[in-house]
Amino acid sequence: MSLSPRARADFLLLGPATEQRCLEAFATAEGVLLYARYPNIVSKATWVFRELPALMDKGLPPELVAVQVCRFLDGGYAALEVPETISIDGLIPD
Repeated sequence: MSLSPRARADFLLLGPATEQRCLEAFATAEGVLLYARYPNIVSKATWVFRELPALMDKGLPPELVAVQVCRFLDGGYAALEVPETISIDGLIPD
């Protein structure tokens, strides 16, 4: 059995708190709720996934933060870049 924090957030306490393991601890809603208040763990996880603090600051439910972390760990995450200004010129006929 793997003792990955991705399976159970408290498994982070059973091994070294590497950057990767700290990020894996945020792969469950329980992990997000448990470790979001520890800046040292968030900081280590941010070395791997720099968007993590922004996801938590947006007020997303822990389940959605965990889904985004899992997508990143699986290689399917792409940060959305939204331009500061969006023009609708030409979209509405006169």
